[in-house]
Amino acid sequence: MNIISNLIFHCNKSRFAQYDNIDVRTNRISHELLEACTAELKKGKAPGCDGLTAEHVVHAHPILNVLLSLLFNMMYICTVLYQILLVLVLQYHLLKTWTAIEQDLITTDV
Repeated sequence: MNIISNLIFHCNKSRFAQYDNIDVRTNRISHELLEACTAELKKGKAPGCDGLTAEHVVHAHPILNVLLSLLFNMMYICTVLYQILLVLVLQYHLLKTWTAIEQDLITTDV
């Protein structure tokens, strides 16, 4: 897991650097950051398509910020892992195609 976290760090080290409460080494979104963001939400606005207003989030139980930070961090990790797997699969298929082309060239030369 250390290799993956290092790869995530080097690929995205400046992605969340503008936020104060994010550990730049692991790119984790903390619940303190979410508390600060929810405190700055504009109140009295119309609800979105999900029916939630800013007041729902601001006046919710404090565990909501912890759960949202866990959700956002898991979404981030899954996105990065998906990107890594996609690169590995593409490299595998390119290598497989290249070896097939080389085999065709070898057999046609003989």
